[in-house]
Amino acid sequence: AIYYRIKKGKELIDVRYYTSSAQLSAEELANHVRSHWAVENQLHWVLDVSFREDNCPISRGHTAENFRTFRHVGLNQLKRESTLKASVRRKQRRAAMDTEYLDKVIDQGLSVNITFTFSPCSTALLHNQTRKM
Repeated sequence: AIYYRIKKGKELIDVRYYTSSAQLSAEELANHVRSHWAVENQLHWVLDVSFREDNCPISRGHTAENFRTFRHVGLNQLKRESTLKASVRRKQRRAAMDTEYLDKVIDQGLSVNITFTFSPCSTALLHNQTRKM
């Protein structure tokens, strides 16, 4: 792919190479690449604005990866919480100031259905029971 732009009055041309096993036309490949980077850029922008990810100086061992995972979990829970119609940043600030709202945000991440199977030894009938934590 050839990327053309003008920066500070200078013409810049970047050549980028992509490998894929898919049989795509040039237009289809360009659409796939653009859609992939659109998702990546949106996620990075939200993490940087809401969690100031780019300003985080942590880099020792696996700590940076662990913090990135925590940020993703926090972002997903803030997005799942639907009682407050607000930006991620506003929801984050509200959760920091209001423990009841923080509980709602945390509960969104814990609303997971778990299936338990009881054996005939513990009950008369073998059955599945779905339970919300």
